[in-house]
Amino acid sequence: MDSNLDPSEGGRHYLRKPSILQLIEDSLSGDEEDASTGDRIWREKRDWNDDAFNHRIIDGRARLDQDAWNLTPSQSATTSYAPSMANSSSSFYPTKPSAPSVAQEDDGDNKSGISKYTYYSDLDAEKFIRKIEGRAYNALNETYFLPADEDEWTRLNKQHLAFMVALGELYPEPGVVRALLAPSPSGGRKRILDLGSGTGVWATTMSRNFPDADVVGIDLAPVPLDLESVPSNCRFEIDDINLGLEHFKDSFDLVHARLIGSGLKDFRKTLRDVHACLRPGGMIIWVDVDYDMYTGEEPTYARFALDEDELNPTQNQRSWTQRVIYEMRRGAVGTGRSDLFTMATALDEGLWDDALLDPDTCRTASLYLPLGPWLQGATDGQTQRLKYVGSLIRQDMVGVQRASQAVMKKLGWDPKRVEKWCKFAEDELMAMDPKMWVRIRYAWGRRRAANGSAPSLPPSPKHSPGSESEAGSISAWPYYFVYTTREEAIKEMQVRNEGKDITPPPSPAARKPSAVAPGIDTK
Repeated sequence: MDSNLDPSEGGRHYLRKPSILQLIEDSLSGDEEDASTGDRIWREKRDWNDDAFNHRIIDGRARLDQDAWNLTPSQSATTSYAPSMANSSSSFYPTKPSAPSVAQEDDGDNKSGISKYTYYSDLDAEKFIRKIEGRAYNALNETYFLPADEDEWTRLNKQHLAFMVALGELYPEPGVVRALLAPSPSGGRKRILDLGSGTGVWATTMSRNFPDADVVGIDLAPVPLDLESVPSNCRFEIDDINLGLEHFKDSFDLVHARLIGSGLKDFRKTLRDVHACLRPGGMIIWVDVDYDMYTGEEPTYARFALDEDELNPTQNQRSWTQRVIYEMRRGAVGTGRSDLFTMATALDEGLWDDALLDPDTCRTASLYLPLGPWLQGATDGQTQRLKYVGSLIRQDMVGVQRASQAVMKKLGWDPKRVEKWCKFAEDELMAMDPKMWVRIRYAWGRRRAANGSAPSLPPSPKHSPGSESEAGSISAWPYYFVYTTREEAIKEMQVRNEGKDITPPPSPAARKPSAVAPGIDTK
């Protein structure tokens, strides 16, 4: 791909659409719009770039320009994609030895000795996509059940923004992260690995915030970015990390794994593989969603709607949103062999017993996000921030449910029933009855050195103008809880799990066995 071509040459056509931020605001209801535009504490401090979150269509493939906090001018960029553990002789990953590489690849990333696949064009990208009922999905891993198309990228960017506004940073423990990524006195470059890059927004923002660090992003499908729009210290690779990460062993100062649990077949194995990517003292940050919804001002488990509730769909004692998510999880575990339950237990109990990590540095956390703009804060500014996040998360969840329809039909559910349930769920979300929460689970820690403890850190560098967000100047999110010991984390988990011991509803196989594809295990 010749980055010097004029946009009208070489079959490349740019179609600029309104920014995603504007699309978000245009889709808000009146109370949501008031919350998003009137947040004096948050929004007046955000330095939105006019081109942030723009859609572009290139060669028929949608792209997104990512938003960053206090965006700096992007550098000349190259991006490589690679299946790190794929057999290079496979027809699935064609090689082009005569074609010029679009990126300089670090020899240190090739410790496995297995050839990489480098992204050359939009036609190459199509090799990694399959279509189901008009939606695009990654072609590498059927365990991960959400799409990889324009609607999904828009949803993921809303989700990213909600996490960022609520947490106040791109990561927990900001002082530790900044100290870890500070330029080394020896001149060696720091390295960041982003597992589950999605739209690439986290990786590209980190590469701009830490220009002295190199960032590698990995996902099952190509990120929706132009090669020339990515900072030069950032690259992306196509990979299924279920196949291993041996080639990245002992290589990174920070590893960020966000929302990849549903695509993992053996979470404990992947946990070991990911932690082995750290250098001594390096930090792992796991982020994943709780597939159970919670309700009430003091969050408690929200029960899922039952079949008989179809006769009274507006009853608010049981949730249609919970039912749709429940069925998605059951399908992912039963047919895709996703190890979701192990992931949930491992991250909620924390990483204190991990052989590679220093237990003194380990923490878990729960970040509760309102599902809709229903929550009042202690001040007007806090209320506006809570409602803005709630608006984004509600749109995120509506997108998840729409994406789930193709998956549920494939699992054997009657198409009309699926559409009806999703309509009930969407109506429930818009009515905000019952009032619900989404919980985001965090777990992190630092790798031990030879003496058994993580090396001490230098003082955290101060914020420099334009280098990161101004999140430190806003109040702490009132529904963010950090647990400092395994015992504390388990106690909170036990309280949170009260009421979840419920008989599962009938599966599609129990209703209509012939509707289930051969070989699908619905237990």
